[in-house]
Amino acid sequence: SGGTTHQTEICEALSKKADVVLLVSGKEKIIKKPTVRSDLKVGSGTTLFDYEIRSYPWIFDTIKNPRRARKTVSKIDKLIEDLKPDILYYRVEPFEAFGVYTKLRIPKIIELNYNFYSVPYDFSKHLWKIRNFIMDRWLKNTIKNFDTVIVVSKSIKKSLLKHSVKSNMYVVPNGANLKKFYSDKKVKNSAVFLGGGGEHQGLDVLINSVEVLNKRGIDINALIVGGSRVYKDFIEKIKKDLKKKDIKNVRFLGIVPPGKVPGILSECMIGVAPFKESQNEPFGFSPIKIFEYMASGLAVVASDTEWNKEIIKNNKNGILFKTNDYLSLADKLEFLIKNPNVAKKLGRSARKDVEEYYNWERAANETLNIIKKILLRRSL
Repeated sequence: SGGTTHQTEICEALSKKADVVLLVSGKEKIIKKPTVRSDLKVGSGTTLFDYEIRSYPWIFDTIKNPRRARKTVSKIDKLIEDLKPDILYYRVEPFEAFGVYTKLRIPKIIELNYNFYSVPYDFSKHLWKIRNFIMDRWLKNTIKNFDTVIVVSKSIKKSLLKHSVKSNMYVVPNGANLKKFYSDKKVKNSAVFLGGGGEHQGLDVLINSVEVLNKRGIDINALIVGGSRVYKDFIEKIKKDLKKKDIKNVRFLGIVPPGKVPGILSECMIGVAPFKESQNEPFGFSPIKIFEYMASGLAVVASDTEWNKEIIKNNKNGILFKTNDYLSLADKLEFLIKNPNVAKKLGRSARKDVEEYYNWERAANETLNIIKKILLRRSL
């Protein structure tokens, strides 16, 4: 998943400059002495610990059973204290208990990887308004326990400021691993979609655009890589529709080992990121799939969401199409298929942007500079 990629890649990059311990939650009923994990590789300078916990650190314990949440967090605090870190970097999800109840006195950074206030386009606005009322209180009580907030896009920062979230705030975008992703000889007229396949990721928009291109007589082959179990029903519905319409130029590879993804991307011509937007304000993602497309020298075609536009500069390192508009996407794909030299030029420009900025080494350096500022401020 993107979350796993972010955690392992940033730890690997940081481990070249500092000692890193990555704590990963498990599913057992108790916390036991952490043991070094050998099944996950995150770099020679990183020690990866797995603490086994069944804390339900979401809304149920944070609000419904705060006593159990506090007890769980105190155990995690003790585990971290035993490791004696100089600083804690915490990637948070909505309603987790740790950030609210932690008593750790060491310097702490909290990271938001998307905008928690955004309303999924297929969710009830009324129910989400109630949810956001509770979430806003939780988030502000959490953030006040941390020295600094790191977000991965400017649109997340903009949203937090809009909701009067007060903290030192830095934007550190995600990136790609240049040593893993590379550009190879491209298969003509090939477009790839990488991701879980959820409706918010716009897989249906891509499929509809392929159907349009088929009717126009445009030769295209679409490759779908990934597919989370969470979105199984949605993906199966798409597959049934394709079979019913006898569309044979869309191929689903399903979940593939991470080590095989760079080779698959390297041979494709176009990388598609047809994300949809929320109902109220930007999701604020910093999509790792886009950076991996760019690192692979693909011509990126992305929806014109606010956060995609932070990365993709139209007709310079990719092409933007109107969000949730499959005809607009079809037009952009047709243009690139008919103009392969433009696709190559965009791919080279995108790869250069990753070499110069959108990589994990840059993200690690920016994070370390923030850490130094925090430690200096604490020492005064």
